Amino acid sequence: RSSGSSQSPALRALAAPGAWNFARFLEPTMGANTSCGACGGTNQSFSIDEPRSVVVIGWGPIGHGLVDNLTQNIARARDHMRITILCEEPFPSYNRVKLTTFFQHRSPEKLAFVKDGWCEERGIKVIYGSATAVDRAARRVTYSSLKGPGGSVSYHDLVFATGSKPFVPPLPGLSTDTPGITVYRNIGDCNTMIERAKTVSTAVVIGGGFLGLEAAKALYDLGLQTHILEVAPHVLPVQIDPAAGAIMKKKVEALGVKVHTGVKIEGVVSGPDGVTGVKVVEDGKESVIEAGLVCVSAGIRPRDELAKSCGLEIGARGGVKVDDRLRSATDPHVHAVGEIAAVNGEVPYGLERPGLEQAKVLAANLLDSATKVTYRGSDLTTKLKLMGVPMASFGGAASFWLEKLYTSEDPKLVKNIVQQDDAKGTYKKLVFTPDGTKLLGGILLGDISQCGKLAALSKKPNLGPLKMEQVAETVPVDDGGDGTNVADDDFVCTCKLVTKRTIKDAIKGGAITFEDIRGTTKAGTGCGGCIANGAVPKILANTLKDMGKETGMCPPNLPFAAQDIEDLCKMRKLKTVEDVVAKLGPSQPADIDKCRPALAPILAKLWDRPSLEGDHVGQLKALRQDLFEFIDKQNCNPILVRLAWHDSGTYDKSKTKFPDMGGANGSIRFAPEIGMGANNGLNKALKLLEPFKTEYPMVSWADLIQ
Repeated sequence: RSSGSSQSPALRALAAPGAWNFARFLEPTMGANTSCGACGGTNQSFSIDEPRSVVVIGWGPIGHGLVDNLTQNIARARDHMRITILCEEPFPSYNRVKLTTFFQHRSPEKLAFVKDGWCEERGIKVIYGSATAVDRAARRVTYSSLKGPGGSVSYHDLVFATGSKPFVPPLPGLSTDTPGITVYRNIGDCNTMIERAKTVSTAVVIGGGFLGLEAAKALYDLGLQTHILEVAPHVLPVQIDPAAGAIMKKKVEALGVKVHTGVKIEGVVSGPDGVTGVKVVEDGKESVIEAGLVCVSAGIRPRDELAKSCGLEIGARGGVKVDDRLRSATDPHVHAVGEIAAVNGEVPYGLERPGLEQAKVLAANLLDSATKVTYRGSDLTTKLKLMGVPMASFGGAASFWLEKLYTSEDPKLVKNIVQQDDAKGTYKKLVFTPDGTKLLGGILLGDISQCGKLAALSKKPNLGPLKMEQVAETVPVDDGGDGTNVADDDFVCTCKLVTKRTIKDAIKGGAITFEDIRGTTKAGTGCGGCIANGAVPKILANTLKDMGKETGMCPPNLPFAAQDIEDLCKMRKLKTVEDVVAKLGPSQPADIDKCRPALAPILAKLWDRPSLEGDHVGQLKALRQDLFEFIDKQNCNPILVRLAWHDSGTYDKSKTKFPDMGGANGSIRFAPEIGMGANNGLNKALKLLEPFKTEYPMVSWADLIQ
């Protein structure tokens, strides 16, 4: 990086136009303690033969995306770069999008992005510890270690990928130091919630955004009576409008979670064993909502404390101020990506996709200092399933969200078309320019199958020959006849921004399994929906059929492994051979009867039950096994234990109060049990047990409870 006149002729030749730019990895040797003209720091006398040292602070999804991009060419990375990762959690990088699944399997390995040996293969050193100080003059990071004494590591390039931290509102009594009060951000938080749920029966989630709803679902699945508190007039206020928020609230409450919107939170109440409740004002009335567990999900803030301490310039709303090459405005040897990066001083993005796009840009710049790659902003389209409800919001530009055009009714700014079907539980709002010639964005609930096509249309300068009303009904797509209704340049995986064309090219290049596709394109490594419920299976089946390539359990109709077919059938609730082939196979399937022998055992395993009609004892035995599996999933929650203890007697469903409704001859009437939440536990458990009563009609409520 010194002036051209001080470079040797050989080095200048290597860096000449048309030559492979080996010099981009190297520092010409200068005298010790020579001052750097760019940042003022002293030189560390890097040798011409020394690999370029890159230190990444943070191994979350964005930090992992960066090192993955840096090491795509493994041989080059091992020879010419020395990458060190500082990871403060005791686990390898894992999928935060799927964090709620941890409550079911409790296995960090099932969330991990990497397998054993991944880092070693690429020459990456991982230090499980926290960065505590950065000396920019010496280009050295000091760290504490989770597995022994701390130390320090030198760098040529330092990358902040520290992400964000949960915002805990300054409310009286609200502190994560109090037992039972936690945030929801990582595996450690999940374990805290799981352990607390073993001793309490009620929970409150502060915040009704994405993470708040996910946390509420997790607590509900743990068997807790759960409340969501949102100060805004509706849930998901940053993504959807009030009408969609009202529908979402109704759907969430139908699952058994109570949602409080427009509520004022006064503070938190605690006792000797930790938190006991949350004080609120709702509809002008003050009350205390009982809560043995409080999960705070009230937004995030960039984790920029370390950046501030080493003198880096910070954006107006936090985060390291960087240019469009993700390079610090203060020091060209320091960079930032993800929720810590304030690009040109703007507010850092709080989503994973922009961070992954930034990681690609920064990797390109670190691999080749002469590159022209710059970060131009991100598409903030969101598509996911919250508490079982499909939801999407899309826009042609960031201004759609930043200016809150999705909530606007101003005819000078927008023209809206709204379609709502209460019977189907669907909602569609499309936002156009006032003259109706361009789609600005929209909101979809219930049915999000049109999201990809509508999002693509919103990025075009106008609607072309289409009218607004035509767009609201359907968007014609040339899918090449494969039945996916996805064009080649449309995103199939919106988490990782993978197009249909990219997936097809990967298949033609030898990626013939879902695991191959995940590895080569990253499709399916985010939320996984593009495989579980999306177009990837049909793309794979159609492309392999066109190639004449036969593989899998039942080619050419179902070129998948038996376990993949079972998983897809279970997730999509496919119960017949015809449904399986139609939903997963090619648009022009071969003789499907050839698939019946292979599919029959899978479908029977998933859906067939022996006929128990009129067989009281048989239904009781089958119910017993189902309940064992159910209770195991509920982590043997004390609610169910208490239910078995108190309420193994008669129960009268027509009654609404204790002791009239019965249960252990009314023993539950006693004050200690009621104070412990026993009556709430019974009502909660009965809601969870109702599906079993429907499935086994000969089993009485008394037997079911017992």
